[in-house]
Order: sequence, then structure tokens, then C-alpha cells
Amino acid sequence: MSNPLQRAALACAVAMLTLAAANLPAVAQRAKPGGPARLSMERCVSGVLSQLARSQSPEARVGQAVLSGCDKQLRATLQESIRAGEAGNCTVDSCLALARSRASREATAAYRRSFRS
Repeated sequence: MSNPLQRAALACAVAMLTLAAANLPAVAQRAKPGGPARLSMERCVSGVLSQLARSQSPEARVGQAVLSGCDKQLRATLQESIRAGEAGNCTVDSCLALARSRASREATAAYRRSFRS
């Protein structure tokens, strides 16, 4: 990806995805992101989106690609948020489906903004 604006948009989108993937309540959105699991999730999502862009994959493949490629990081991010008290009364098992759904939607939106415009 050679365009600095695209790189900046991707970084912003990945940061938003990381927060959404953790299924954080309003309190967590005011918290400073950046724990090790979140950083790992950002790197994973960025890599998956870049790979999809290089292969010119359709938007329809983005959500599943991110979920399958970043499942370990998504679980760790959710667990980190739970430990920090940012995810309400969640357990990884009880909130994972919602976190996956949001991560899929956010990744697709990030891909659309960063690579398909």
C-alpha cells in the first residue's frame, strides 16, 4: 500500500475495529486502548486486510477472512477487556458471538473505506 492517506485510514479503521471487536461498553470507549492483545489484534487485522487488498478480494470475503485469521487475537482482546473491567458482565464464551459479528462488520467497513474507494 503506497498511499500515506490509505495507510492512515487503515490504522484508524483497525483501531476502531479493535475496540468494537472487544464488545466494549461506553466506559471502555473512554478508556485508553493499547493493551498487548489489542495491539496484536490491530496487527492481525491490518495484515489480513492488506492481503485481501493485494489479491483484490471482494468485500464479501473480508469478515470471514478476519474472523478466521484473527480468532486467537480476538479472543485475547476480549479476555483482556474483561480482565480490565471494560466488558461489563461478559465472559469470553457469552460475548464471543457478538464480538465476532461486530469485528466482521467493522473489518468490512474498514476494507471498503481503505481499499475499495
